[in-house]
Amino acid sequence: MTEVAEFSVWAKIRRDDKREFRRWMAAQTGGREIDVHRLLGAAVDAGRPIELFHLLGWEDVQVELGRLPAFVEAGTEQLTVTSFASFASIEQAPYCAVHSLYTWNRGCPVCEDNYVHRGRRSKPGPFS
Repeated sequence: MTEVAEFSVWAKIRRDDKREFRRWMAAQTGGREIDVHRLLGAAVDAGRPIELFHLLGWEDVQVELGRLPAFVEAGTEQLTVTSFASFASIEQAPYCAVHSLYTWNRGCPVCEDNYVHRGRRSKPGPFS
């Protein structure tokens, strides 16, 4: 059976807005701010992208990209296939310039019409 793609949004967090990010992520996931800090604080401090949303359909991910929280560092948002994670970093994954999408080795699921069009399977972030 062929895997059907779902999508994630990653972005860097503005250093001055780390606390706002922790509040937002805790509210989105049902976690605590201290848990967000423990799990993601080092990545935020190092300026690495954080997965803000995952398991979204294509139409839903476009909506989220259009209304990213204010704590997101402008221009750092990255769109990925949720299951691309076998790569050491986002930039090592294959990239579809047509859809601005970091994808898997099988090619772009949007070009191939092999993706979830609409829907959200879970809450955003690393706790779900």
